[in-house]
Amino acid sequence: MPEYAEPPLWSEIVASILNKEIPSVAGITGLPSRDTQWVIISHRIQPASTSNLIIKSYEGTPIPVPTVEELKTKLQVPSSGGLLFYSGPGGFIGPATVRAQQMGLKVLEDSWIDKTYPDEYQKKLSPADLKIFWDHASQAFAELASGTIYVLLPDYTTLQSFFPTSVWARVEWPTLEKNANVTKVLMIFPGIAVPIKDTTHKY
Repeated sequence: MPEYAEPPLWSEIVASILNKEIPSVAGITGLPSRDTQWVIISHRIQPASTSNLIIKSYEGTPIPVPTVEELKTKLQVPSSGGLLFYSGPGGFIGPATVRAQQMGLKVLEDSWIDKTYPDEYQKKLSPADLKIFWDHASQAFAELASGTIYVLLPDYTTLQSFFPTSVWARVEWPTLEKNANVTKVLMIFPGIAVPIKDTTHKY
């Protein structure tokens, strides 16, 4: 297992993205996301139980992983629409942040009421438990969604070709499918938007 390296704070990461800088940690250059942490985790590792789990931190102090309901109180989203989900190589957080700014949308990382809220968990949780934290946060974000929602995916992605162990495929898309407040989900490719959920029209 790779040696643990102290990850940057999410507030620092967002600032780096906006300044078009890519942070580098322990010789690894890239942007951490819900799918790829600074300590590299296989996409195929399945998350542990998503109950109110008590885990061990790297500082030796037990810390609870927040539940989905708890995390929903930490997020602020528009009353209708305006959200962008994303999934792709390297987590896609860089392209997603740029696209969100261009379209006036919000991604999960920009939706925390307290922008530094994830920082403590980013520093203290083990890689596996940090994965659970972002699974919970992603589900909370999807449950709060309403109206027309967008998802940025790689070219030529179809409903049958979602990367099966990504947060989008495992957590966000199934949650959006069940969310009666979401009327439409549009896949965004470069220059193209394709509806994958639309309750406003009969086919």
